[in-house]
Amino acid sequence: MSNDIQREADELARYWGELGRRVADAGVRDVGDLLALHDQLRRALAAVSVQEIEWAADRARQLIATLSGLEQSLGTIATLKATLGAPAADGAGTDDLPPPVVASPYDASPASDGTPAFDGTGD
Repeated sequence: MSNDIQREADELARYWGELGRRVADAGVRDVGDLLALHDQLRRALAAVSVQEIEWAADRARQLIATLSGLEQSLGTIATLKATLGAPAADGAGTDDLPPPVVASPYDASPASDGTPAFDGTGD
C-alpha cells in the first residue's frame, strides 16, 4: 500500500511538472501566475457588462449598415455620372462650384463666455 501511495505521489509530481512546463511554453511563468492571470481576467471582464457589449455591437452594426447604404448610393451616383457622360473628377467643369464646407470641432469663434475657442494652432 505504501508503494502505491508513493507511486501515485510520484505520478502527480510528474504531472505537476509537466503542467508547469506547458504553462511556461505558453508564455506564463508558472501555475501560480496562470491562476493570477485568471483572477485578473475575471475582474477585467466583470468591469464590462454584457449589456454594454451588446449596445456597442449594435451601434457598430448600425454604423456598418449606414456606411453600406452610403457606399451603394455613391456607387449609384458614379454609375449615373458614367452613364450620363458627366465630366471627369479631375476638376474639369467644377470651376463654378464653391469649395466644400468642412466642419471643425475647433471653431475659432469665441465661446459663449467671451473666451476665445481653441483654434488648433496650439498658440
